[in-house]
Amino acid sequence: MEGLLAVVWDALQHSETSFERALAAGNAEYYRTLLKLLFLTLRVHADNTPDPKASMRLKDSTSVIPIVMEIVESVVANGIRELAAFIHDKPTEANPEDVALVTGELFLFYLAIFDIIS
Repeated sequence: MEGLLAVVWDALQHSETSFERALAAGNAEYYRTLLKLLFLTLRVHADNTPDPKASMRLKDSTSVIPIVMEIVESVVANGIRELAAFIHDKPTEANPEDVALVTGELFLFYLAIFDIIS
């Protein structure tokens, strides 16, 4: 599972887009799909199940931590800023799903970090 996160993150980075560009260019649906894939792969790493075979936790794989930190910086921090600006500029075109995706990824990051230190 560790390799999947790197592949999805690589695809998102190579799309060279952000919420701001995706919303402006009209290809927001493609970007949302990439974020959904990212959310699902992060979910595997933040899974709180007691079965160690059910998921690969962050504390079991230090190579995933730099990727997760990049995701928090690029997708979550910048995504919240870009979405807030978009909602302010065009409130009728704003999609609640976008906010849910970004905050969901932030929540998974929180769960994964909590799992590391507990």
